Amino acid sequence: MHTMKQSHPATHNITTNAGCETTTFALPNIPQLLARHLPQDLTPLPSESLQPDEMKSSQPEDDFSRKKTQTSKLLESFIAIIPCLIQNMLIHEANLVASDTCSCGKGKHLVQCDDCTAYSTSYISRLRPEGYAHQLGHHSASCPNPASQSMILFQAIDTDGIHETKIRFCGCADVDQVDQLMKERLFPATVDRPTMAFTFNILKQFHIHHLESKESAYDFIGALQRLTDNAFAHEVANPYSQFRPSWWKQTPAEFCHLNQTQDTADWNHHANKFAKNIDPDDVSLFTGKAYFPDEAEYQQYLLDLQKKPAPPEEKTACAHLNAVNKQNRKKFKNMDITGIVNIQCLHVFIKSSVDLQLGEKFANTDYALAHSIRQHWNRGTTTIDADFLTSCNHLVSYDISCAYWVKAVDHFQQHFPDLVSDIEQIRWLIPLVHVQNHKDNCMYCFVSAYILNASHFHGETAEHYWAESNQLGRQMNNGHH
Repeated sequence: MHTMKQSHPATHNITTNAGCETTTFALPNIPQLLARHLPQDLTPLPSESLQPDEMKSSQPEDDFSRKKTQTSKLLESFIAIIPCLIQNMLIHEANLVASDTCSCGKGKHLVQCDDCTAYSTSYISRLRPEGYAHQLGHHSASCPNPASQSMILFQAIDTDGIHETKIRFCGCADVDQVDQLMKERLFPATVDRPTMAFTFNILKQFHIHHLESKESAYDFIGALQRLTDNAFAHEVANPYSQFRPSWWKQTPAEFCHLNQTQDTADWNHHANKFAKNIDPDDVSLFTGKAYFPDEAEYQQYLLDLQKKPAPPEEKTACAHLNAVNKQNRKKFKNMDITGIVNIQCLHVFIKSSVDLQLGEKFANTDYALAHSIRQHWNRGTTTIDADFLTSCNHLVSYDISCAYWVKAVDHFQQHFPDLVSDIEQIRWLIPLVHVQNHKDNCMYCFVSAYILNASHFHGETAEHYWAESNQLGRQMNNGHH
């Protein structure tokens, strides 16, 4: 029950439901200027007490936090047309007008410049003559039903600068403006009434420079090396074919280690993210098709683990693992992502990455390892490729393999039963530098020098990538991942 009494100083009494407890505290006097505008007799509040839930619900809700940002609205418009965008990008893998009769009538279309959108009978032409507008649709031919707005002043961003030109959209029925731009290798800046577009070349060049140089001019030469022969990508050697000989199927069992895969797993607590206000609609568009798994499925996996009873804590004789478990948790204060765990191959190609929550847990490593294996299955591999995953010799280097491998098969039987056969083929190692902190028994059981057919695999390649990743991946949310 709430009551207000006019006294000097004013008091505020609160009585609980049971009526057995009353709290009284003083309120400051009403300022004189404000008191003139207040009614002389204050009507008491209703006598019935309010439950805490009712008091909470009676407060006005703050709708400001629910409003979507401009970035979210823009991203939402593109999410709705993702299938259309992908389809139009794949169209450019083949020339739809190849072998058609040329406009000169003397031959067929056989060769076309990558930077041009139409065939021309001459290499020399006037740049945008009077009244000219680039016609979209119909493969640059004239449209029988041009759009009502006729010519539009349009901005096109290409590798050599920002250009202004005039375009004319096709006015035929059921032809979307975004489709017309995408078919001309132009990615629109907006979905609704676009007046600016980026060429596919500039998007690809930005992507390569961003990955190679982290937006620094000093690494620009490295990006140019990637672009040197990019026009004939089909003639570039396939990297995967260099890692797996074509005759691997005929390899005798005693030489299966010659087709060996050598992967590494490692945690990195520098690639963290503080708990802060972020745009909830800034999500990844890959939905688990790249290194990071689908966020919704991953969070559901973690939620299901919390609902299950915690397994009994197992003691380990390895002092290194005890030190890991006793690390200072205060360093993770105010973080919702405390790091990432990577699975990558001997050549430092990342196979999977998952976020960590409050330190290091085997459950995170389980999901990362499962996602790395499914990278092969999800891409429509043949039966031979599936057999390769189960018949090849697999090594995995992990700095706490001495404890992880004990329950690895059991974990996969519970959560990833379709991958148990792959996990059973793995032989576990500890990196050569990390093993120095383990007990002597770990040295003899998990060091490559004592593992049959493990060659000179030192197992420390997981550390090579962190120097680059820490520059790029800190404080990234799911959308930027």
